[in-house]
Amino acid sequence: MRIITVSNQKGGTGKTTTAHAIITGAAARGRRVLGVDFDVQGNLSYTMNADTSTGGIYEVIQGTPARKLIQHTPYGDILTGSMNIATITTGGKLKGAVRPLAAHYDLIVVDSPPTLGAALGNALEAATEVLIPLQADALCLHGLYQVVTTTRHYNPDAVILGAFLLRYNPRSILNRNMADAIRTKCNELEIPFIDTPIREGVVVREAQTMQTSLFDYAPKAKATADFTALLDAIRI
Repeated sequence: MRIITVSNQKGGTGKTTTAHAIITGAAARGRRVLGVDFDVQGNLSYTMNADTSTGGIYEVIQGTPARKLIQHTPYGDILTGSMNIATITTGGKLKGAVRPLAAHYDLIVVDSPPTLGAALGNALEAATEVLIPLQADALCLHGLYQVVTTTRHYNPDAVILGAFLLRYNPRSILNRNMADAIRTKCNELEIPFIDTPIREGVVVREAQTMQTSLFDYAPKAKATADFTALLDAIRI
């Protein structure tokens, strides 16, 4: 059973981009994969071209059978998110809803909210593994400690797969220096630094806007090759 929660308490780090790439990349490799959009913004639902008007993960938590609400797309299955996720105030809800589904999938990927609270706690509790996307800047370096501490608080049994860099510019001295600092911080926190940076590429945003898979939209792009390397690194 693999349930990977993509998490970072800083917004704009690329959680949804990462979740979308893992889901669509796993599907392209023939895996049975389910995406769970547990962010009130519902961006993963949009990029997966899902219908958010029919109910999703919140309704499953409330007792609606998941089989009635799981949507099937060419790029993987999805349980959509909604603003109602913000009303969740107690723990264990997502874990109780998602873990029974794991028997039907090779992989479940949870896109988590950035704000500390019950919803983020639920997303971490449900995980068997946690993946941390970062950008090479000082704020993300500070946030790395926060997300690792929060993960260990809510789910000490979860395996932290590690942290990796998104929107990376190898020509930038600042980016290279921050990458070194983040690598050092990962060592201090005793978590892996996944040395497969995702280079900046407009094709990532274009694929999301087109609601399609990056691996279909731009199979030869540098960013696609980088995400392929990430999939290999986390054994998808």
